[in-house]
Amino acid sequence: EILNDIMGELMEITYNDTEPFPEFENCFEPNTHRTRDLVTKYRQLRNQETNASLSASFRPSYPVLNMGFPKCGSSTLWEFFKCTGLFASHNQQGFEMLDLADKGNLQPLGRSMRGRAQKAQGHFQMDSNFGKCAFPQIQLLDELHYEYPNATFVLNFRPIMDWIKSAKSHHGMASRWQDCRVPGLKCSNMVNTTKRIACDNFGIQRWWCSHVRHIRSFVKQYPSHELIELDLYNATESAAVLADLFQANASCWGHANENKKIHKGEGKRRKRVF
Repeated sequence: EILNDIMGELMEITYNDTEPFPEFENCFEPNTHRTRDLVTKYRQLRNQETNASLSASFRPSYPVLNMGFPKCGSSTLWEFFKCTGLFASHNQQGFEMLDLADKGNLQPLGRSMRGRAQKAQGHFQMDSNFGKCAFPQIQLLDELHYEYPNATFVLNFRPIMDWIKSAKSHHGMASRWQDCRVPGLKCSNMVNTTKRIACDNFGIQRWWCSHVRHIRSFVKQYPSHELIELDLYNATESAAVLADLFQANASCWGHANENKKIHKGEGKRRKRVF
């Protein structure tokens, strides 16, 4: 209901289909200042500890959960944590999580995993984008908090229209969203259920913005979670931030699952990481 209320507020905004609405520009940009403050916090804790082995333990809590959208760096996060030697998951087990939650299971993420994956220190794509879709980072946020009250959240950002273009080009992902039943996503077909109409750019932007605002508000309400916000187009800073926070090698951060066709000829203009 919170997400739908936010969406109702955003509906009142005059919209230009080619650009994000400036009144809520902060929804489309990472709060890198807060993320830098987090880096400073753990750096100071490590510097104050005289025991080197204990000093290394000062870092954000596991598991690390990617709370962002698909085609926005989930594979890059996954590859980063694997490179650091940690066990990470990219299982897209959202439907199983929703089913477990519907049956009253209060540990939908852990119970949806198998074998060694139950001890994963990071989960970097829980959502599934087929059928009615499953987005645990939206639909099961309270359950994730109950199961992992100290989990670290990550939100990756990239220019909104570039992300929409990527989602539309990735096996028709954005087109499939018209069949989703996810809080905050209101497509044209919700008005006329007898006709399938693809989600327009405005509807997708509203969805993105409402989710970012909801995650930020949730972390403010439950400060046991820490939120890392990263700019995928600032690869140098994102690599340095994660390397510092998790005492890893910055070279572990790089390209993963990039659509070469979409971005052909643009690599010289800016470095892209997905």
